Amino acid sequence: MEKVGYNLMKYDYILEEWTSKEDLKKIYGLENESKGASGLWNRMKRIREEVFSVASLSKILVDRKAESIVVHGWKLGYLCRTLAKQYHVFTVSVDGIDLKEYCVNRRFSMLCHLRAYTEDAVLAVLDDDDKRLEKIRRRLKKYLQKANPRLLLTTSFRPTHIFDLILYEAARECGIPVVFFEHGFLANPLIYEYGWRKHTILAPKWFDFYWFWNEKNRKIYNEIQKTEPERSFVLGYPLKPFEKYSGERSMSVLFAGDGGLVFDEAGYRKYYNMINEIYLICQNIGIPFKFKPHSLDKEAEYIEKYLLPEIEQASDFYGELRKNYIIMGLRTSALIEAGAIGNYVIQIAYDPEYIKHFVWGHAWLIEDYNSELEPLIRAIMKGEVQPKKLLPDEFDQPDDLLQRFNEGLEQVERYYVGNTD
Repeated sequence: MEKVGYNLMKYDYILEEWTSKEDLKKIYGLENESKGASGLWNRMKRIREEVFSVASLSKILVDRKAESIVVHGWKLGYLCRTLAKQYHVFTVSVDGIDLKEYCVNRRFSMLCHLRAYTEDAVLAVLDDDDKRLEKIRRRLKKYLQKANPRLLLTTSFRPTHIFDLILYEAARECGIPVVFFEHGFLANPLIYEYGWRKHTILAPKWFDFYWFWNEKNRKIYNEIQKTEPERSFVLGYPLKPFEKYSGERSMSVLFAGDGGLVFDEAGYRKYYNMINEIYLICQNIGIPFKFKPHSLDKEAEYIEKYLLPEIEQASDFYGELRKNYIIMGLRTSALIEAGAIGNYVIQIAYDPEYIKHFVWGHAWLIEDYNSELEPLIRAIMKGEVQPKKLLPDEFDQPDDLLQRFNEGLEQVERYYVGNTD
């Protein structure tokens, strides 16, 4: 089954249109990667990781009787475990599933070792080595053909994720439908056009179908993208359903960091200065304040430079979500999760042009935190206002996630078979 209307992706296009070699080096920490003996040794280590990884070991335990799917992306651990009740789930990179599960659960396998392939794909682009890129593509096709999945579901799409684009290309060449599932509530690059993200509106070049958290987002995408309704579907929220927290929550503030707004030194300085100022406001009020970085690995250098050292940092977001009554952020989907369990949700309009795409009814939108934040927090502390509830079109938690997935899969296959040669 070959998908029509798709030409082989030109890898040079990634650099010409979306990023540069220097940016790729910085993103992946490859500035000092050597082409000599050191570079060869690093490449051999990546090959070793692929050969001797749990990926190879877990293939022994594949449940050959179960139909399979491939899942790649974040926030999908609960969904994968749900799908494993019926399917054999091949994953590429999924948070929350540990190596032990791959080794003992006959319904889980790794498709390949992500880190080894990710770095090798980037280095191949940096070296203008089309043969190495083609070798990666052929190997991924081999894995996909062996897995024989009914679809590939992913939340990952950025122009710098070279490996991801090769994976999607390989899947489509194997006749496997590629479904993009939004990564966060209206936080995926398909919904809006802003700055450099305008290029990501070209995403249909890689995806056949689009799944969403709710009907509102699906309609927005279809309107912007002019896509047939048959190519979009509401799967619903991919995480474990929240229950109302019955324990003790303290009247404290957790600021959930956002990694999608800052891209350079000046941006990080401005971002952390804002967090420092909000912390000082909370300190003046007398309410505890914690900060949860979006990605500590990527932000550690800037946190050390710009974040006030006395600010307490949190690491367990979901644990903190149930301990703090007030959850604050910019436009992270953590604000949706906070609203789902009845927390007070405060959204800071960090960039007025940007934030217009992320205004939610369940959050207090603060446009000037210097003047508006303190009165709101004091009102919350006095019990003068109650948490706002999520609107029906903001949060879709299906009663049976597996059944909803199967409905979407059937829709994909009906459309896909009807539009192929």
